[in-house]
Amino acid sequence: MDDSRIRPAALVVASVLALVTSLLLLRAVLTDDASGSSASSAPTTAHDDSHGDSHGGTGTGEQGADSGTAPVASPLDTRLTRCVSADQALTQALDNAQPALDQWAVHVGAMNKLVVGEITLEQASAFWNRTRHDAATRIEDFRAVMDDVRVRGLDCPGPHYLAPGARQLPPCTRRVAADIRALGAARTSIATWEHHVHDMEMLRSGDLSPEDATAAWLSMWQEGMDDLDTYDEAAREMKQHEACEPRTSSE
Repeated sequence: MDDSRIRPAALVVASVLALVTSLLLLRAVLTDDASGSSASSAPTTAHDDSHGDSHGGTGTGEQGADSGTAPVASPLDTRLTRCVSADQALTQALDNAQPALDQWAVHVGAMNKLVVGEITLEQASAFWNRTRHDAATRIEDFRAVMDDVRVRGLDCPGPHYLAPGARQLPPCTRRVAADIRALGAARTSIATWEHHVHDMEMLRSGDLSPEDATAAWLSMWQEGMDDLDTYDEAAREMKQHEACEPRTSSE
């Protein structure tokens, strides 16, 4: 055969073979991609089944356990935990208020005894001087704890806004509400005491006249008695409610 005829025929055969080879390779790639897609979708399907299981789906319990999904706390557990934290924070604040309140009570009490003649002016002055020492420090300690409570915040629903729930939550919310009332009364009383401590320091430094200091003290003495009585009543009410406790396993 003539070589001039063989060369074009060979070129045609080579081109066809190259085209067939390319098609076979493309088919193999597409087949591998389809297999990979099916394999990658299998875990998603299994995960969806187990997820449905945890919400009452038709899968088996073993699948739900193997899914590794952590148990979700119920809303009741979450609310109770927040209320327990609120009670603890408020109780700590009230504990820190007590030293300042005790000083103020002694200060006011000395005036009460002086007025009815149970003690002399000299004895009353000794009480007042004694309670003046460290008064600013104790007030500042209470302020620091109150600032911490404000920063952290409280997240416990009021007892009148609860939907029906477990036994422990309503009593805990009542305790927290009583805590808040007692702490509010403590803040008011300590604010009056802080004002008087400031006046005493101004009197000692000569920035407040004895006449003005006496007039201010007579006003704050009456206010102090009322404030302390309000706090005592709120503290008694608070103690009628047991401290919040975490949810028990039997609940």
